[in-house]
Amino acid sequence: ARVAAPRGADGPRAPVLFRVLGMAPRFEVDPDALEASMKRLQKVLHPDKFGARSRRAQAHSAEQASLVNRAYAVLRDPLRRAKYMLAAFGERVGDDDDDDFADDARERDVDFDVATRSSNDSKREPVDQNVLMLAMETREAIEDAAADPDPKRRREALAAVAAAVAKRESACVATLAAAFDDRSPPDVLLAKRATVELAYLARAREEIREKE
Repeated sequence: ARVAAPRGADGPRAPVLFRVLGMAPRFEVDPDALEASMKRLQKVLHPDKFGARSRRAQAHSAEQASLVNRAYAVLRDPLRRAKYMLAAFGERVGDDDDDDFADDARERDVDFDVATRSSNDSKREPVDQNVLMLAMETREAIEDAAADPDPKRRREALAAVAAAVAKRESACVATLAAAFDDRSPPDVLLAKRATVELAYLARAREEIREKE
């Protein structure tokens, strides 16, 4: 069984992980549809269905099942999804080891439209100073909250910072949906800035969790 790779609605094929799960190449995804597609494909690729097949067929099905799992893991997470979509335009955010799009190119022939790259090139765009200031203020707020010797006040203060971080994350996700889905061509610069901020916020969320 081979994972289907449907074409994008506008002609060029979508990046691989969207095609694997049969999803339109949009930032805004339906979590329920994403999960349903993953579960359906995993049933098709279940090892029990290949027990009597050749080793080559078994290895191929295992590879396909792994690709389905990776597609689901990337596309269900807003930050990984944003980085993945930016990579289709030749843009990287951070120095993560999780280079999802590079893995794409090794696993399949990927033909994606990068015609807008020259007009949206932000490779050397500095990090927005407002984002840096937000990151510094958030880190200070986390440290101040964690330093409170009273356990109840500390929990409440960390919860307040966490709520503010979650609100900013929601705003970033909305910006990414607008940048990728509502503009033609996609506003890559806006998407990259929102992704950088989302990455900072994700780290802040982890710091809060560690100090709770």
